[in-house]
Amino acid sequence: MAMLSVNNYPLTKVIALFDALEANGLFDPRNLACWNREKIARTLAGAGYDRGAVMTAMFTDRLSSLGGLTEELAANEHILTQGTKMEIGELLRCVKGIGPKVLKNFFLLRANKPSRKHSQ
Repeated sequence: MAMLSVNNYPLTKVIALFDALEANGLFDPRNLACWNREKIARTLAGAGYDRGAVMTAMFTDRLSSLGGLTEELAANEHILTQGTKMEIGELLRCVKGIGPKVLKNFFLLRANKPSRKHSQ
């Protein structure tokens, strides 16, 4: 979610798409690792996140890059949920498109987890 809420696209808009993004498997890094870019783009659009061909392609590349973190999935998930800001920044620095704005959004989301209507 943090990656999708940049470039003049507010976090509130992405939060509104939370259920659709989750239901379509876009929060599962294993999907992002094995889906091709066309599948990611179609899935984003199907979940309501369609920012036009150029922007959607840019975010598709970024999500595809995020899928590269699946090699050490359990350890990386632990860092993302329990790690310090420094540890998280170090882990994510290799992911395309992650910079200060995405990290700021990530920490905001981590502190204020969006409600999950259909889970928990």
